[in-house]
Amino acid sequence: MNIDELAEKVVQIISEEEVCPLGEGDEGLVYAVDDKVVLKLHNDPQRSGYYRSSSKNNAKYEFELGSYLHQLGVQVPEYFGLFRPARLPGLNYWGLFMERIYGIAVYYPKIVDSAKKQFEEQKKLLWKLGYRAEDVSFSQGKNLLFDSTKEKLYLFDLVRWEKN
Repeated sequence: MNIDELAEKVVQIISEEEVCPLGEGDEGLVYAVDDKVVLKLHNDPQRSGYYRSSSKNNAKYEFELGSYLHQLGVQVPEYFGLFRPARLPGLNYWGLFMERIYGIAVYYPKIVDSAKKQFEEQKKLLWKLGYRAEDVSFSQGKNLLFDSTKEKLYLFDLVRWEKN
């Protein structure tokens, strides 16, 4: 995957169109790049309080940890590369390119049992690997999506995850 081409595509999409983010959280905004990739931009310090002191540190930490955990079989999105700030409104923050998840909330009745089972398995795996999945909650459906076509639960938003 060519990160420079993805970055150019994002700049074109966001600068030429009225684009709404797919998601918004404490640490960032998520934009669709195409049907397989999203860009998560980490917010400015006044908005999020930066967990790791800067958008650059947040993006690098999430990219490195996510890539590592994905290789070990943890059900997190695949991470493709870092986005460096562009000199355009809304794009002047660090970010990361990652797999686009087509998911539904974990409390949807038809998938809740499977999602709950996978959530417990993932928590055990993370604990075994020495990590705490901070800011992830099954009961609140926080930072979790279930892809019903793959029958797979994804955990995301790793910037607050820590070693045990």
